[in-house]
Formats: sequence, structure tokens, C-alpha cells
Amino acid sequence: MNLSSINPYIRLAMESRIPAGHNIARRVIYDYELIYVEQGRFCFHYAGVGYACSQGQFLLIRPNVPHSFHIDSGEVSQPHIHFDIQYDNLSEIVPICFKELAELSEKERHLVREDVFSRFPAKPQITIANKSEFLQLFYTIVDGFKEKPGALSLKTAMIQLLERI
Repeated sequence: MNLSSINPYIRLAMESRIPAGHNIARRVIYDYELIYVEQGRFCFHYAGVGYACSQGQFLLIRPNVPHSFHIDSGEVSQPHIHFDIQYDNLSEIVPICFKELAELSEKERHLVREDVFSRFPAKPQITIANKSEFLQLFYTIVDGFKEKPGALSLKTAMIQLLERI
């Protein structure tokens, strides 16, 4: 990918709390999702591999990768950002997907975004060098999206997050 083509589109950025005993069924998403495990712990299945996720971790979910969540006990707080790395003519109409790949229609399959990280290992847990700086940018997006979802400052913060990933 040519770095000059990075033009992120933030589809959704929000805080989220998931109660104990809740599951998010196996699905694929069309876009990327960056999750911060703010509080709690859960089991995360990603591309057929199980991961124990706990407070303080970041997850990067890639387009078209099957995954599911299971929360055994205790509430989980997991603010997250859904985004495209490159804005295109479909970016504004792509929804958040809750289906398995086999359930997608041909039209829906065309909504899957390109995985620009495909040359890197597909592990969802990512390590961040300067976590406090990263969290500041992350919450700038999550908090700012409530008031100004299309703000240029949010796109700038997203570019800075991508640079750190």
C-alpha cells in the first residue's frame, strides 16, 4: 500500500459495555475494528484461534476474518472504532456486519474492505510502544465521534493511530 493513499474513514467510534454471560456470535466484518479492553476479560476466537483478552489490551480485527466473543463473568468495557483505511465511494454506506461469511450475499461480499495488513501476522492482539499517547488519541476519536463524527481532527487522530500500529 502506498502511504500517500491513507485516507481513513471512521464509521463508528463508541464506548461499549458487555454484560457477563454475553456472546457475540461468530461473524466477519467488512472493515477494521480497533478495540481497547478498558475493563474485564473475555475469550476471543479469531481465525480459528482462541485468545484470552484482559484489561489494557488492544485488538485489531481485520476485514473478513471470522471472530467471536464470549464473556464468562464480569462486565467488559471495550470502547472501539470501526474504520476504513482508505476512503472510497462505498465508505459511507458500508454497515457494521454481524453475519458469517457464508451468510453474505454477493453484493455484501463486495463491501469487504481490502486488508492492507495482510503481509503481517494475523494475530489480533497488538502491542503499542507508547500506550499513554495511543490511548489519548484513541479516546480523542471515541469521545469526539459523539459530537462531530466527520471532523477533520478525528481523521488526523486516526492517521496518528495507524502510524503507531
